[in-house]
Amino acid sequence: MYGKMLLASALSAAALFLQGCSRVPPKVRIDGVDVGGMRYEQAERAVRERWNGEIPTLTLRGRGTYTFSAPEIGYTDELYELVRRVGPGEYDGGVAFYLKGCASVLCRIAAEERVAPQDASVSFSKDGFCYEADRSGRRVDEARLSLDVTAALRTRSDATVDIPFVEERAERTEEDVRRDTACLASFSTVYDPNAEGRAHNIRLACGKIDGTTLAPHASFSFNAAVGRRTAENGFREAKVISDGKFVSGVGGGVCQVSTTLYNCALLSGMKVTESSAHSLQVGYVPPSFDAMVSDTSDLRFDNPYDMPVYLACKASDGKLIVTVYGRSDGMRYECESVIRRTIAPPEPKIVEGEEEKVLRAAKEGLVSEGYLRVYRGDVLLERRKLRADSYLPVQEIRQKPMQSD
Repeated sequence: MYGKMLLASALSAAALFLQGCSRVPPKVRIDGVDVGGMRYEQAERAVRERWNGEIPTLTLRGRGTYTFSAPEIGYTDELYELVRRVGPGEYDGGVAFYLKGCASVLCRIAAEERVAPQDASVSFSKDGFCYEADRSGRRVDEARLSLDVTAALRTRSDATVDIPFVEERAERTEEDVRRDTACLASFSTVYDPNAEGRAHNIRLACGKIDGTTLAPHASFSFNAAVGRRTAENGFREAKVISDGKFVSGVGGGVCQVSTTLYNCALLSGMKVTESSAHSLQVGYVPPSFDAMVSDTSDLRFDNPYDMPVYLACKASDGKLIVTVYGRSDGMRYECESVIRRTIAPPEPKIVEGEEEKVLRAAKEGLVSEGYLRVYRGDVLLERRKLRADSYLPVQEIRQKPMQSD
């Protein structure tokens, strides 16, 4: 019996001892809270209650304003270890505030705050090019913002952070766009502005081509662009070549537009896929560099470049000018006409009339070839045969007075 009493007394003394050991020593203050003599758990709660009522507000300021407070702001501390090892004195509880889900929150803000850069752009019409300059954007420097948020919360007081930005430049500048719209080639021919029907047809056909944008690797068809040469489509009567003769027909003069375009297409590096010669030689380009178009003959070419090309076609005051714009491939192109032989005209045709005069002059026919010379700088890389053509001779028609008996 006596032994049991001794054991109970010893256990009671041990419990009192352990109870004393689970308390914070006297004269201990943590984060300004007097926790001396409190049980460990009680001391932890007392300090945390202080901070639960003083969770700071964090404001992020950019184009918009983003405010965070409890429960979006959480904290960690070192109280569990601290209360179990301190002696009398003033202590910092190691409270560290943090923005919950910081990475995803800042990523969302970065998406909202980003101002995307704007690439330079260009539009093309009959009036020429209209350029819109590039504009830089900005994006949030998320790594720096994360550090700034951490530093602001470390102060344990309300804080405002200005969102840091990094300039984001456009991928295509106005300089890039202008380089993509440089003049690749220009070619001109002349016509008689006083030949009203022909001049009208030339201007009308030019207007249907002028301002065309040809996409990368796209094909151009003259007939598709200009349409049928009919009175219903606005074309007038003028001289045309038909079956080796100059006759009057609707749309005369349109072939001068197709021919001028053909030469400019060659000089600008276009890949010509269809062109045809007239039956008679024309006077506004060298042999084998004309391009006759009709209901059954077309002028076609492809844009071989990875960038668009732009077609300008102007006609005024007797001058027809075609210009192709785009990005140069670094090559230079030259056209070469070679006459292989001439074809003598037949004997003159004599018709009766009141006086002697030449109604139509004789003209030799030609057999010719067209070549395209390709240069890089001054170095000739290729001499490419384009066509071999034969132009009919023109018979002279001479009028003579009738012989009287």
